[in-house]
Amino acid sequence: MKLQYAITLNEPRSVDAVAQQMSGSSRTAFTRTDVLTALGVLQGQERAGLALIYAKYTKDKGETRRAVEACAKVAVQLAGKLPVKERGKTQVIIAQGLARLAVAEFSRTADTPGAKCRCGGRGTVADEERLVELIVLASKPVDAPTKPCSRCRGTGLKPVPASRVYRAVAALAPALSERTFYRQWQGLYDQLLAWCYTQEDRAERGYSRLTREAA
Repeated sequence: MKLQYAITLNEPRSVDAVAQQMSGSSRTAFTRTDVLTALGVLQGQERAGLALIYAKYTKDKGETRRAVEACAKVAVQLAGKLPVKERGKTQVIIAQGLARLAVAEFSRTADTPGAKCRCGGRGTVADEERLVELIVLASKPVDAPTKPCSRCRGTGLKPVPASRVYRAVAALAPALSERTFYRQWQGLYDQLLAWCYTQEDRAERGYSRLTREAA
């Protein structure tokens, strides 16, 4: 069972998806107890990554708060190494604000209000040029081929512009100029977002390892 489904075992709305994932006669099928045990072990090994995954797929407020706290701790540590003039309380406020924004961006999915790309969240669009070529070659109707959406680059989500991140941070630290943000703070935001994806990957690999060992 995929980790994103495993974390929804206790959610009634996910019964069908979970049942489908747990069904089958393969030797790698797990019981509910197996999955919950693996999640318990994973929680101790990859706490931040698991919290981020809960925040993304279940929108759990408690897990989202834990994910933000973990990301903020990293943000404050990294901010302390930046050659910026903002120090003390202002530096911490900016770093924590960036952490919240990074977790919020990471946690977006196609069902997040306003996040879906114009491709409908699929991440792909019809490849009209290729379709014409296929019709000419086949001389008969063919299935429309697709290609990655150029707007979202296959994610299915609208990109978050840096200007929106700046405005959100500037609301917390009004003295922060736009130029200073782009020159000295945007890089930290990118690092925090990358950290979120790294933690997610670590949690997924840890879960795969645990479930392989239980097989």
